[in-house]
Amino acid sequence: MKKKTFFPALFFLSWIFALVSCASSPKFHGNGDFCGMVVDEKNQPVSEYLITCSKAGGGLCMGSTLTNQSGIFVIQNLSAGKYSLEGHKNNYTELRNLKVDFCFRDKFLCCSVLSADGLFERVNSLIKTGDFDGAKKQLELLCFQRGSQVSQVALCYEAFLYALRKDRRGLQSCLKRIRKTKLAELCKFADEVEELLNGKNTEEK
Repeated sequence: MKKKTFFPALFFLSWIFALVSCASSPKFHGNGDFCGMVVDEKNQPVSEYLITCSKAGGGLCMGSTLTNQSGIFVIQNLSAGKYSLEGHKNNYTELRNLKVDFCFRDKFLCCSVLSADGLFERVNSLIKTGDFDGAKKQLELLCFQRGSQVSQVALCYEAFLYALRKDRRGLQSCLKRIRKTKLAELCKFADEVEELLNGKNTEEK
């Protein structure tokens, strides 16, 4: 009876060991397809997001591709190694210097970006906590088409952040760009921000 229970148990443990060994197998050699997915702050797929893959440290571009309707991208025939991913699409935040170690052919990378709405919500949250520098860095990640509504909103946030940080030089430059749009609402906003800052400076004196 002992032999009948011992050997099946030994066989089962050997099978488990082989399975674990396979799962933790060393890095592969050769080429494979590197796959990933881009999603927004609501975990919704982002289509037509341009992904560029470069050799880590060297800057040599190994390929570029757009995500499909499901947010999935594939860099084909990529050799095992370390890479850097960049990515962008208008009205979404950029991917900058995302480090990737492509060591398994079945590796699937999920990249999270913010839509313009999600980015503005995050900027608002950072402003409420007083992290003006953090809000500015987040704002710099947003891609947009010049003259678009998103670009106008981003410009207003930029001016507001300069005012909060009491950076008069940066604010004046930003307000100048706002007035160049010749849009009545934006010009009115620029006047109000400047008046607000001038009023604070008068009180401090």
